[in-house]
Amino acid sequence: MKKKEFMSILEKELNVIRDASERENALRFYSEYFMDAGIGDDDVIPDELNNVHSIAKEIIDGVINNSDITNSKLNELIIDVINANVYIIPSDKIEVVIEASPNDNSISYNITDEKIVIEQVKTNPIHIFGFAKIKQAQIKIYIKRESFIENIKAETVNGGIKASELQFNNGSFESVNGGIFLENVESKNLHCKVVNGAIYVSGNLNGKNEFETVNGSINCNLVLKKENYDILLQNIHGAINVDSESFRKEYSSRSEASNTIRAESVNGSINLHFN
Repeated sequence: MKKKEFMSILEKELNVIRDASERENALRFYSEYFMDAGIGDDDVIPDELNNVHSIAKEIIDGVINNSDITNSKLNELIIDVINANVYIIPSDKIEVVIEASPNDNSISYNITDEKIVIEQVKTNPIHIFGFAKIKQAQIKIYIKRESFIENIKAETVNGGIKASELQFNNGSFESVNGGIFLENVESKNLHCKVVNGAIYVSGNLNGKNEFETVNGSINCNLVLKKENYDILLQNIHGAINVDSESFRKEYSSRSEASNTIRAESVNGSINLHFN
């Protein structure tokens, strides 16, 4: 099948989707995919895409399933992926959007009562026209703004994690190659670990807070005062700055506070700013 035939059939079948933006997003995704792969209108598309009717059905079913979970509660969010950037976005509904190469079916998600699980199975490199082509996926999880999530566990190997306006009890975020960016969050226990990348966290952090990176900086902008934390910061190669005051190698501020901050970096600075 040629590209122009594929796009024509796909456009007709997606007309059953009422939301014009949903249709346009799907069509744009495949159009950009073909452009990235160097496939012109009269070029033959990969065999994996020949069943355009099945592809259209998956898109339509995905839109319907997402609309069905708009009012769902959410207490647990589990993300375990390999080659993807993860975005957790405040919204007026709960929705999962996965943008990946058309012939990459390695990522799946399951939504049950009060729980979302997103997983990526390990697969061999995808080959198109004899060349290895693996496109980094983009996973967008839309969470209702008023949701309080009991447990979040998000892990990715090649990609970053970005979230804002989250409220959770226990949060664990890990990445090998990519940063972690958490803006305006409220938590009771937080764990962030990165090998190659920076960590940035702002908000109201309570309970036990642990930050660890090998190659990258750690930056925290906190709502509470320094006196509300028992703090221990350790760095091998890099500066430590606490409210603009500089230290070498190690900084500690012991208190009887129930909230703790532990931060370790090998190559990168540690910067803490308190209210």
